[in-house]
Amino acid sequence: SAEADGFVLERVAVNACCASADASGCFPEREDLLPGGQGRRISTLPLVRIARALRRSALPVTISENAGRYLCNAALYHGLDHAAAMPKRPRCGFIHIPAHLSEERSAARPCLSHGEALTGATIILQTCLAAAAKSFERPKRPAREQHT
Repeated sequence: SAEADGFVLERVAVNACCASADASGCFPEREDLLPGGQGRRISTLPLVRIARALRRSALPVTISENAGRYLCNAALYHGLDHAAAMPKRPRCGFIHIPAHLSEERSAARPCLSHGEALTGATIILQTCLAAAAKSFERPKRPAREQHT
């Protein structure tokens, strides 16, 4: 994202298009992304856990409630719609990183460095995998009582 200085975790996608021209000058054919689709869809990634993990590593992160009305929103909305239709319901989300990374982050250049972007991406993947592993754990059954 051109506006992001750090990671931006998108929480909400809406079934709507921007009514203005895209980068190639084309206008959307309709106002919604998916006719008859849900009005909004919510990311299934563990966003709060991801944000905490990134902050523990002193990486800038925000959780956004609005993915906009352009490509990012469309990618998230269609991804979530597709995931919801799958039998095992995989996790799905959209995370922005700054469009321009710096060699080092400083007060003069507040955006992420290349190294921080890689570190953050690793943290995001580890957090998602840990959450997925936890959801597959089966609860332990209490031991059966022995009758004597």
